[in-house]
Amino acid sequence: MKRRRDGGQGTDRPSFGHAAFDPADIEDARRGHPALSLQPFAEMAGLDYRGSEQAGAFLSTLPTWPDYIFNGCRGQTPSGRLGMLDHELFEVEAHNGSVQAAGSFYDVRVTTRNSLVELSGLAVGAPKNEPFAGNAVWIPTTTVHVRAPETNRLPVLRITRSSSFSVSGNNGLDHLGLPGFRVLRGDENPEALAAVVAACGPWLSTRPDAHVSLRIRYGLVAVTVNGYRTDPSDLSHLWATADGIAAAAAATTPPLAGHAFDSLGPPVGSVRLPPGVPLPHPLLVPAYAQLATQWGYHNEDVSHLLLSLPRCPIPGIASGVLAGNLPGSNVPARIVWFEQGGRTSGSVRGGVIVPARSGAATPLGGVLDERTGMYLEIVDGVAYCWRKQRTFGELQPNELLQAAITCLSAKGEYLLPS
Repeated sequence: MKRRRDGGQGTDRPSFGHAAFDPADIEDARRGHPALSLQPFAEMAGLDYRGSEQAGAFLSTLPTWPDYIFNGCRGQTPSGRLGMLDHELFEVEAHNGSVQAAGSFYDVRVTTRNSLVELSGLAVGAPKNEPFAGNAVWIPTTTVHVRAPETNRLPVLRITRSSSFSVSGNNGLDHLGLPGFRVLRGDENPEALAAVVAACGPWLSTRPDAHVSLRIRYGLVAVTVNGYRTDPSDLSHLWATADGIAAAAAATTPPLAGHAFDSLGPPVGSVRLPPGVPLPHPLLVPAYAQLATQWGYHNEDVSHLLLSLPRCPIPGIASGVLAGNLPGSNVPARIVWFEQGGRTSGSVRGGVIVPARSGAATPLGGVLDERTGMYLEIVDGVAYCWRKQRTFGELQPNELLQAAITCLSAKGEYLLPS
């Protein structure tokens, strides 16, 4: 990992650029990593200490590289959702020694990296696909990520306190009752934005931090504040605040559709998703249609799953849904592929959804079947089985179906007899 502490000069400074959102965080920024472990807090709060794990369940709101993640603590939020609290390095682009963003930044130190081609003046090269490769600064933050799949029916949203990370333009939220905050993404759906601000604004207003950011994307709610927080009462408040925001945001979405599991939804493409809701990757759409024809399955519009199974725990948002019976049985199923956006664009995580046996249950976050590499979690009487690994540019449907059936059969108490 590239967390060099000495900067090559025998000091305790990292080799990458840094900045801080608040003068109180300058030492955190210069150090490049937290001074203290959050393991004692995890033990006190009943959470599982995971270190620098880049958990797939929270991939859509986690930093690009595990090198930017510290002190991950994972477990149940006060309302019973799956959550993760961690320290993170937040990356902001920089150029010619300056941060390329409006707002207040302190102790800015930019390390510019140019390739030989760039130095010759021939072209601007893309940074290497590795941590700390770009011309940027990395800022210490603390984030709580909360699983809230109901919010997949909302636009991708980002709201931030304008004093710490402002942009030009008329995007302030004062007129919606949230002074000092701006919307950086999600204003293409004014009604949904207004509803989320009204529901979540009171929670956000309880945080006095120099930097506060709310992101809602791909079934996750993430609340970020400046600095590496270590005070137990502050961490507990942040944990509860993010949980409250997740519940408030979820409550703004349409009510459960109430469809029976074996009822088929509308065909793909016949329903227009609300503005700002991520659409399936265009290169994958023909593959779903071809497979549906090949297997004789119903190529179902993703909107049906979002409305009928809003608490689906599979990470991300549905990209393709094929409805029919499991091969050789009368068990109704949905074969699904989910996307997680960002740098994972073009990849999918395959899964199978079937009714669970009455009374069957799994721990929060599911159980991993090591033999098949499949997670299994039961929510609201439905069994969700999904691959631990994503696939890039291909669906691998036969392998997915075989692994899921094997997993469900091995876990016979959940659905299928051995």
